Amino acid sequence: MPGFRIVVHSHPLPKPPLVLYRITLIVFFFSLTETVFCQPVLQLPYEGKGKPLSAVVSITNDRGYSITNLTENPDVVFRAAPGQVSSGQNYWLKISVDNPNRLSEDFVVRIIPQFNNTLYYFDPDQRQWLTSQTDAANNDGSRLLGRHPLSFPAQSTSVFFVKLDFSKLGGGDKQIKLDVSFQRADLAAAHEQTVRLAWVCCVIVLLVFIFNNIYIYWSFRDKAVLYYLLAQLGGMIYITSYRWIFNELLPVYIFNVGVHDMITFYDVPRILMHLSILLVLCAITAFTREFLNTKTYLPKTDHLLRSCARAYGVFTLVAILINLAGISIEYYTLAFDNLACCLLIILIMWAASAAYAKKIPFATTFILANGLPFMFILAIPISHLVVALPNEENLWFPELAIITQAFAFSIALVDRTRGIQSALVTARISNQQLEFDLKEAGFQVQLNQLEIDKAIADINTEKVKNDLLQQTLQTNQRELAASALHMVQKNELLSHLKSQLQLLSRPNPSTSQGMRAMSTLIDNSTQLDSDWDKFKIHFEQVHPHFFTELKSRYPALTTRETRLYAYFHMKLSHKEIAALLNIDPASVRRAKTRLFKKMALPETTQE
Repeated sequence: MPGFRIVVHSHPLPKPPLVLYRITLIVFFFSLTETVFCQPVLQLPYEGKGKPLSAVVSITNDRGYSITNLTENPDVVFRAAPGQVSSGQNYWLKISVDNPNRLSEDFVVRIIPQFNNTLYYFDPDQRQWLTSQTDAANNDGSRLLGRHPLSFPAQSTSVFFVKLDFSKLGGGDKQIKLDVSFQRADLAAAHEQTVRLAWVCCVIVLLVFIFNNIYIYWSFRDKAVLYYLLAQLGGMIYITSYRWIFNELLPVYIFNVGVHDMITFYDVPRILMHLSILLVLCAITAFTREFLNTKTYLPKTDHLLRSCARAYGVFTLVAILINLAGISIEYYTLAFDNLACCLLIILIMWAASAAYAKKIPFATTFILANGLPFMFILAIPISHLVVALPNEENLWFPELAIITQAFAFSIALVDRTRGIQSALVTARISNQQLEFDLKEAGFQVQLNQLEIDKAIADINTEKVKNDLLQQTLQTNQRELAASALHMVQKNELLSHLKSQLQLLSRPNPSTSQGMRAMSTLIDNSTQLDSDWDKFKIHFEQVHPHFFTELKSRYPALTTRETRLYAYFHMKLSHKEIAALLNIDPASVRRAKTRLFKKMALPETTQE
C-alpha cells in the first residue's frame, strides 16, 4: 500500500549450521504475513518543533470478535495491512500511534472504504472503550463520511481498533482499496472552514447575479439572459452537491451501492449533481447559440451543438434511471460522462472561435469574457479523470469556474444588452417616423370623426333638453293635480257651508242648535272617506305606489296617520295641514311628534 513501509525487527542469534539456517529462513518467509513484527509504519504529518508521530496499521479477519477479545485474547493475531481487502468478509484494523512529544496531539483519521466502519478508542477518563461509527446508509448529517477525530496523549502509544463491516453489501467477493490516512485536527478544521466559506461565497455571488439578471430578463425578455439564469441555478446546485452540503440538508437514501476497487453510493446528492451538470452544460450551450446567433450565421455548428447537448441529456437521464432501478452502472459510466462533458465544452469553444473567425457580432466579447471560465469548467471533468476521488477535496476548480463564470457571463450580457439597446433605439426612431406618417395621414380622419362626434353631441344635447322639458311637464302636471285636489275639497266644503248658512238665515227658534249641528257637520266633512279616496287617486298620480310601500313598511299605521304622513310628504306647512284637518297648528306638531316616534323616524326627515 502506498505510504506504508515495512519495518522488520531482528534479534542477534548464534550462528546456526547452514542447513538449519536455510530451513529457518524458509519458515520465516512463509510466516511473514502472520507475524506481528512486520507491520507498515505511517509517518503522520507534523509541522511542529517536536518529533513526527508514527502509526502502525495491522489487520485480521473478523471471526465474531468483540473489543474484549481483541484486547485480552493473545491468540488474535494481526498481520500487515494489505493495499486491498475482500468485500466478502469483515475485518478488524489495529492502529497503534506513537506520540514521542511532550504534548498531546489531535488528528483526524480517515478510513477507506467508508461503508460501515466502527472505530473503538479507549477513554482514560471513563476507563472504557468508546465507539465512533461511519454508516453510509445512516449518515448522521456529516458532510464527509469516514472521518474520526482522535487525540493521542503525550509520550505514549495509543491503540485503537476499527471494524470494517461489509455484511450489508450482499454477495460477491471483490477486492476493495484499503487506505488509512491522518490529518492534523487544526488543518482539517481550517480546510473545512475554507470549504464552507468558499461554498457560501459562491452561493451569495450566484444569488446576487441571479436576482440582478432576473430584472434584466424582465426588461428585455432576452433568451440569452434566461439561459444564463439557468446556468447559474445549475451551478448553485452543483457546488452544493459537489461539496457534499446536501448530506447535511437532505435525508439519506441510497438507491444502490457499487463495489469495485472502491465502494460508491448512488444517493440523492449524486442525482442532483448529475442533473445540475446537465442543466449547466445545456444552458451554456443554449446561451452560446443564442448569444452568437449560430442558427443564422453558423447553421451546421448550431445543429451540432444542439444535437450534442440533447445526446448528453439522453445519456445522463438514461444512466440516472438505470441507477434508480437498482443497477449500479455509475462506476462504468462516470468516465464516459466526464469525457462527454469535455467534448461538449471543447465544442462550445470551437463554435466561439468559428464565430470570431467569421466576425459574427459579439463573438469577440464572448471569447474574452468566457475563455477563462470555460477553461476552469473544462478542468473539472479532466481532474475527475486523473485525480482519485478522496483527493478532490483539495481541488478548487468548481469554485473558480462558478465565480469567473458569474462575472464573465455578466460582462458578456452587459455588452449584448448595450447592443440590444442600440438596436432598440434605431428601431424606435424608425417606428417614430412611421408613427408620425401614420398620425399625419390619420389627422384628417380624426377631424372628420370630430365633426361627426360634434353632430352626435348636438343631437344628444337636444335629446337631453327634450327629456328635461318632458320631466318638467310631468312635474307640473302632478303639482297641478295636487292643486286641483285641494281646490275641489275647498270648493266642496264652501258649497256645503253656503247651503247650511242659507238654512240658518231663515227665522227659526232653534238657531243655536242648528249652529252646533253645522259645526259638527264641518268637522265631519274634513274626514269623509269619499273625499280621501279622491285625494288618494290624485296623490298616487304624483307619487306612484306611495301608500302600498308605506303600508308594507309600517303596517300598524291607522288611516288618519297615513293621511297625516302623506301631507308631511307633500311638504305642507303645519298651518296648511291644520286647515285641511280643521285643527290648530299646535295639534299638528304634537301629532307629527307621535307619528314620527311610532315610525322611529327623526323629525328632521320631513322638514
